[in-house]
Amino acid sequence: MKVLGRITFILFLVGLGLVIAGLVAGGTGAFGNLTAEDYILVDETYDVGTIDTLTLSFANKNIEVLPSDTAQIRIVYYVTEEDPVVVTETATALAFEEEVDWQIRLFNWNWLQWFNPELFDCTVYLPVDVAFSLDMSTFNGSIDIDNLDELTTISANTSNGDITLADLAVSGAISIISSNGAFNVSNVTAGGNVNLRTSNGRITVDGLVAQGDVILKTSNGPVLVTGIATSDLEVDTSNGRIEVTFVGSYADYRILMETSNGSMYIDGDERNDGHYNTTLSDTIDLDTSNGNIFLNFND
Repeated sequence: MKVLGRITFILFLVGLGLVIAGLVAGGTGAFGNLTAEDYILVDETYDVGTIDTLTLSFANKNIEVLPSDTAQIRIVYYVTEEDPVVVTETATALAFEEEVDWQIRLFNWNWLQWFNPELFDCTVYLPVDVAFSLDMSTFNGSIDIDNLDELTTISANTSNGDITLADLAVSGAISIISSNGAFNVSNVTAGGNVNLRTSNGRITVDGLVAQGDVILKTSNGPVLVTGIATSDLEVDTSNGRIEVTFVGSYADYRILMETSNGSMYIDGDERNDGHYNTTLSDTIDLDTSNGNIFLNFND
């Protein structure tokens, strides 16, 4: 049986080698066969008209959204023949979707990501006086949205990359999920709920005002929050400390705190009980399985 198992394993390795050799010989771009010359720069502009929704769906790009210095939408990115981007424009929506041959991608270790990272960037410039709803996804890349104060909603996800939100005013909700990346949020206001989740990474917030609920969750990492104002805050991490400086008064919030391995503090004083002001409706809920919890109020 042991001999048969070894023969089966050897045959599997031979077969795998033949498949990989075929991909390389066929010029499919496997193992980094693509060169910088295979990437084509796309730099296009679009009239806004009645467009109010922008959708970006990429397999392997860093997405950055910035204010435009013109009245048009501008987008800049690179494509290859293997991974074209399909553009769909309607009266109210503009969408960019990257088509990927995943059979090739499974065997593609593209070293250009290390030596030519700009080939994997997508930068979008939006007119500052037009309200847009953003819907974005990238399989492997970061998402960065900066200096826009006319957004209506933000919905985004990435399977591997950091999220940065800075100097934004959003009239509706913000919902962003990363399976492996950190959140960095600064000077953001939202008219609806804010839901930020990552399965592995720290969450850092410096200035967040929300008319709706705020949920900050990570499965592995600290959550560090200053200057937050909301009626309901939920912070949850399975491994890391929680530090929250809240804009408001201790007397106005129901406070729930729990840690399985650590200490809890409110305004610098250690507390043994994790439940306070339990008859109130507005809630601050802080939970970690391993780490200290620090809650401070800044009236």
